Amino acid sequence: MFNSTPTRRFLLLIAAVSSLTLIACGGKSSTTSLKNQANSVTPALGANYNADVYVYAADGITLLGQGKTGGLSDANPGRSNITLSGYTAGTPVIVKVVLDPANNASYYDENQPTLVSVKPSAKFTMLSILPSATAGQDFSANPLTNMAAKFAGISADNLGATKLSTPLVADKVYEGVAKTNLVLGLPTSTNILASITPATKDKPTPSGTLSNLLVVMATTPIDQQNSAGSPDPIQRALDLANAIKSDGTIDASKSSVFTNLNTALLQDDNLGLSVVTPKTTNEDIQGALGAAKDAASKAISSFTGSVTGGN
Repeated sequence: MFNSTPTRRFLLLIAAVSSLTLIACGGKSSTTSLKNQANSVTPALGANYNADVYVYAADGITLLGQGKTGGLSDANPGRSNITLSGYTAGTPVIVKVVLDPANNASYYDENQPTLVSVKPSAKFTMLSILPSATAGQDFSANPLTNMAAKFAGISADNLGATKLSTPLVADKVYEGVAKTNLVLGLPTSTNILASITPATKDKPTPSGTLSNLLVVMATTPIDQQNSAGSPDPIQRALDLANAIKSDGTIDASKSSVFTNLNTALLQDDNLGLSVVTPKTTNEDIQGALGAAKDAASKAISSFTGSVTGGN
């Protein structure tokens, strides 16, 4: 029998060396291993019902989880509960919300104001990007996060079908948020990735700075009107995203969509934000980007969970 103290010490030494060798050769510790975690997604174009929801890893092709926002009579109206399977802690995620008329998707239009079915020819997709995902976190996808994703070089076109040429990193998330704040004249510390309470027929004026901002964006009659002459929230969201090129720069021929909306935001006395003159040229954006990205990073990293977008 080998019960002597020297023998036991020798065996412990061998075990320790083996462990270090595994790590040196690329073995993963428990802190970096893949895991499952529960999250939720609450899109906001007004509340979204029966919308398809997908959450992808930073490579843009690995599906971590999917679900569907509940209908009006469901237990989770306008919200999707999702389990992220195989998520690597601390890495970015990409959220995709699809309002598909083939799946009876609808949304609350603040202009009507009533629940509106998505038109047969108007399938609509919104994205959101996050630097990481914490268990229990509620992800928002809305016209603002959709802009941030486009500024970060993420497009809905091939998401989930083709791997991104460069995986999404946290720095690009902060850049996307910073550029969105700059082109709309929002405070650079505005955390547009915060969870938002969307407007509904029962609660058309939800509390929270970001919620209020989205209502103003959806209802201000500057352009993007529908056939009835009222603002079209889907078209406005599309126009904002379409003014951003696939490389994350501004299309100068379409930049008026930013200045027009900024003018409307400046004129709203109840917004609760100190809106300033926007940066709507690529040169102006680059000049202000460093400081704006730092402010966005701090706001997102220190976010406490409030629905105001601040801390």
